[in-house]
Amino acid sequence: MLSADLDALETLDAPTFVFEQLMADAEARDKRGGLSVYGKIGELPVSADDHGQWTVMANGDRIWQLRFRSAGAKAVNVLFNRLFIPEGASLVLYSADR
Repeated sequence: MLSADLDALETLDAPTFVFEQLMADAEARDKRGGLSVYGKIGELPVSADDHGQWTVMANGDRIWQLRFRSAGAKAVNVLFNRLFIPEGASLVLYSADR
């Protein structure tokens, strides 16, 4: 059964960083004429084989759910390294308040 209760899903924590340090580094970089910094990439290696929850629906469709969080983040971008979405399938991302 699909997990409507987010607390029941496996939750992965993205790497954290100190916002004030990021801003100090960005300011120093700007002063040197470097590229502006607006965020920090933190890897969260995930595989549908090893993480999350698979649900098989009555019609045979499969749904994979995973919850992750990034404590203190102002925004989150999701980048995929290797992703295959079969024809007819879709990828949907929701925030926790959806």
